[in-house]
Amino acid sequence: IILPAKPDGFLGWIDWISGENNLNFEKGAECRFQINIEDLKVENNMDSNTRNNVANNSTSSQIDLEEQKAMQYVEGIKSFYQHLFTYTLVISALAAINFFTSPGYFWVIWPAMGWGIGIISHGIRSFELFSLFSPEWEKKQIDKRLGREL
Repeated sequence: IILPAKPDGFLGWIDWISGENNLNFEKGAECRFQINIEDLKVENNMDSNTRNNVANNSTSSQIDLEEQKAMQYVEGIKSFYQHLFTYTLVISALAAINFFTSPGYFWVIWPAMGWGIGIISHGIRSFELFSLFSPEWEKKQIDKRLGREL
C-alpha cells in the first residue's frame, strides 16, 4: 500500500504519521517518497580488480598529493585573474559614472585604491611571492620555541 505523498490537512498528517503502514522507516520512506527501498540498496561487493585498483591508488598517494597541490595553485591563480577582471570592470564603470556625474572631483580613486590593496594581497597569495607564515616558517618558530628540531 502506498500512501499519498502529501496527506490532506492536519488530521491527515496525524493519521499518516501514526498509521499502521508507517511502522518502520523503510515502509515509511516508501510511502513518503513513493519509491521502493530495494531500488536504493547498493551491494557492497568488491571484486579482485577493484581491490587491486585500491591498492595501486594507495601507493600513488604522493603523486595524488602533488597533483592536488598543483590543482590548488592553478585554482588560486584562476581566482586571482577572475578577481582582477571583476576589479577592472567595476572600477571602469565607476570611472565612467565619476566622469559623467562629477567630473570636478575624482572620487573613483578611493574605491580603486581600497580594492586595489585587496587585489595586490590576492596576487601575492596566489603566486606565492612571499612565504610569510608558511608551514616552513611555522616549523622554524616551533623549533626555536622548543630549542630543538622536531
